[in-house]
Amino acid sequence: MTKDSTPPPSDATFEDYGLAHTLDARPDQPTLREAAKHLILPDGIESTLWPKIEYRLSTLGVTLDNWQASASSAALGLDADGKFACTIGGVTASIPRQVGKSFWVSHLLIALCIEIPGLKATWTSHHGRTTTNTFRAVAAAVSQPLIKSHLRQDRSNGIRSTNGEQEIHFANGSRIMFGAREQGFGRGLDAIDIVVMDEAQQLGIKHSKTSCPP
Repeated sequence: MTKDSTPPPSDATFEDYGLAHTLDARPDQPTLREAAKHLILPDGIESTLWPKIEYRLSTLGVTLDNWQASASSAALGLDADGKFACTIGGVTASIPRQVGKSFWVSHLLIALCIEIPGLKATWTSHHGRTTTNTFRAVAAAVSQPLIKSHLRQDRSNGIRSTNGEQEIHFANGSRIMFGAREQGFGRGLDAIDIVVMDEAQQLGIKHSKTSCPP
């Protein structure tokens, strides 16, 4: 699918653009239901934001695996009122190492930031080293030509890594901030739209209460 040959998909039901859609696109890969040992989908999904984000990813030269696309469709599922069906508790995933979870979440977040002006997101890990490694990986991803054009044009070219700050700034005002929970990152930040909590097995109740959007 390319920007020139395929128009942006219109709103569709979860069934149309969820598991069935990704199965048709890449039949050689397992679906989310086949790959997951335990799967609970949000109740009340009637549509999903995923088709728009999937198209955005295609213009950036990014294609997700079946399970990643299906998980994205569920995570971005909308109820009858057009609100996200996945609310309290957020999207939770226990996934092994080296299966593409950071690639999936980071590129989903990048596409959301490009698609939604002014989106404000944080990415936290327990340890500072993990946070730095993730930031470097995301910084490398947004440095690709098709994504780089969406970054804020300033002295740092939209990638800020000075004075202890690790941030990705987009031209439309969206921003991704990175920090380690062991260093107190995330507490007191306001107007946060998306919180990514890596290494959640080491997430304390105190931090989760003070860093999650109300």
